[in-house]
Amino acid sequence: MNKIIYFPFILILLFNSNANAQCETNYQGCVINFSPLEVNFEGNPSGSTTGINSYTWDFGDGQTGTGQNITHTYSAQGTYQICLMIATNVGCIDTTCIGLYFIQPAPNLTGYLWPQSGTIYRCSAPDTVSYLFSGIVSDYNINDSVLFHFTYGDGTDTSYYELLGPCLGNQFISAYFIHTFQNPGTYNSQLTVTTSGGITASFSSTDIVIGSSCGNISGKAYADNNTNCIFDSGDSLLANTPIYILQHPLTTFTLTDSVGNYSFNTIAGMNYTISGQGSASRMTANCPAGGSYTNVSSPASGIDFGFNCEPDFDLEVNVFSTLVKTGFQSFANINARKRLCHTPNGTIQIIFPSDLTPLPDSLNTYTIAGNTVTYFFIDTISEWNFKIPLAIDPTVTIGTIECISAVISPLIGDLDTINNYNTYCATVRSSFDPNDQHVSPEGVGPLGKIQPNTDLTYTVNFQNTGNASAVNIFILDTISTNLDITSLEVLGSSHQMTWTVLANNVVRFQFDDIYLPDSNSNEPLSHGLVQYRISQNANLPNLSTINNTANIYFDYNAPIITNMVSNTIDNTIDISEIDKNLEYFTLLPNPANESIDIRFSESGNHKIKVTDILGKIILEKTTNENSLTINSSQLPNGIYFVFEFNSKNQIFTQKLIIVH
Repeated sequence: MNKIIYFPFILILLFNSNANAQCETNYQGCVINFSPLEVNFEGNPSGSTTGINSYTWDFGDGQTGTGQNITHTYSAQGTYQICLMIATNVGCIDTTCIGLYFIQPAPNLTGYLWPQSGTIYRCSAPDTVSYLFSGIVSDYNINDSVLFHFTYGDGTDTSYYELLGPCLGNQFISAYFIHTFQNPGTYNSQLTVTTSGGITASFSSTDIVIGSSCGNISGKAYADNNTNCIFDSGDSLLANTPIYILQHPLTTFTLTDSVGNYSFNTIAGMNYTISGQGSASRMTANCPAGGSYTNVSSPASGIDFGFNCEPDFDLEVNVFSTLVKTGFQSFANINARKRLCHTPNGTIQIIFPSDLTPLPDSLNTYTIAGNTVTYFFIDTISEWNFKIPLAIDPTVTIGTIECISAVISPLIGDLDTINNYNTYCATVRSSFDPNDQHVSPEGVGPLGKIQPNTDLTYTVNFQNTGNASAVNIFILDTISTNLDITSLEVLGSSHQMTWTVLANNVVRFQFDDIYLPDSNSNEPLSHGLVQYRISQNANLPNLSTINNTANIYFDYNAPIITNMVSNTIDNTIDISEIDKNLEYFTLLPNPANESIDIRFSESGNHKIKVTDILGKIILEKTTNENSLTINSSQLPNGIYFVFEFNSKNQIFTQKLIIVH
């Protein structure tokens, strides 16, 4: 079982674990002195932990030790690989080794206060504003504290202390403030952070503008089929269409509802720019001319947008799953949508490997035939989101990579059949944090190596683990400066949501009136997620890193900070190396014409099945070689699935496109 142990004072260079399924070792460390370099290590086993009769440590400097908790002194700062092995009286042995870099940090205090720049507008007083500070301090003594002093700009302030951890080194600190402004006005808030070592840093928030009354700006989006810029009997309303409102220097985004209507709550008397043109839309707003209204004074209604719609259609599907072997329910989440005005009736099919068994849901949302799920959709709806409960074969080894594929059809007439297919590969785990983040592709190795100019898909999961429903939830996600914020495209969400791009590459995903039940009263419905895709900045330098962490807010509670996901640009890696990392096989070429060369990443017996999108077997072949050539000259144009059944009883799937 692979595991990563995070230390607050080190940089993880590598990890390695050789785990027995019956017991699992884990440990944490704490630097308590840098001169000499003293580290406390604490063994934290899990699994079948009864009867542990030995803890054996290898400190990576030629010294060893025994005992669950132990302090070790290093002669010099540097890089060490520390290993802990446990053994039980029933013969279970497990070892975890981690490469660690110990170095004394320089005294420092850095941080970020949100909101920090760009004006925040609220339409009427009183109104409540949330502030978040995230930072790192490295100038303190053990068990010292940090003082936060917040002045809100309306004559009130707040102060409190945060106790720092018992370990030396870089310490993450955060502060969450909620304040209600009672009167209209413009306010600027200031946060001063003071460390015990005497370092002081100040952070200014954005201006908060509170109006005296609210005004609503509303309208609808429609397909202007007869190009007369009037919504009449020849036109149709457009659901889930992006509409933008400009509040300089910020842009707020919303989607039309199921019958094509939208609205913004604004400050009465202010002027706004409303636009139907945005990077997330493939449709063109030709009414009004230029696609925007300027100097719209709030309140206003009838701010309608007519769109020029292509006669064809474009369907897209995305799949995501968290695979947990024991302790939690596993699901596959399906997000599909139309990307143009028109939508035919059709199907979404999800194909699972043999280790994963799809289960019916209480609403009979879909049908199940073997390991294939089929969902039927109709043209009156433009977005389809649902989840499929999964049962995981109990014999599956933790750490196994499982791949789930989805395809949305029809394909004939679809302008872009590439996005009709999606595959998501996940690692089977023993447990998970229900508030976490994932990136796809994960990349190769612990650094998550990916090719330059690869699009990244992020999924943020959240769960209400409190004791009452969460009325409002929002997520703040700071986008890496190595990513193109203008290319961000929301692929789907578990509930109705709006999103806004704020200053400093911060995206706010807002779930208003979600009333998410708590996990004690309704565990299956206590989960939610948002998934988005974003492009890299073009031609990033080699070894550039892309990191992402999200903050999840449930009502007025302090934020839950997710894990950090990371990728590293590596222009030496190729697709075959990525496929080998995932134990995949490679199809060359793809799209194919006359023939397909199938190359296997591992030797052994391989059975190949090719099916159409309805699951009908087109051909089957078996080989003991590392490659196989298939004649595809007689296959009609379209999308097919290629299944590999290898000698380890594993099944892998890839999409094949035939174009003659």
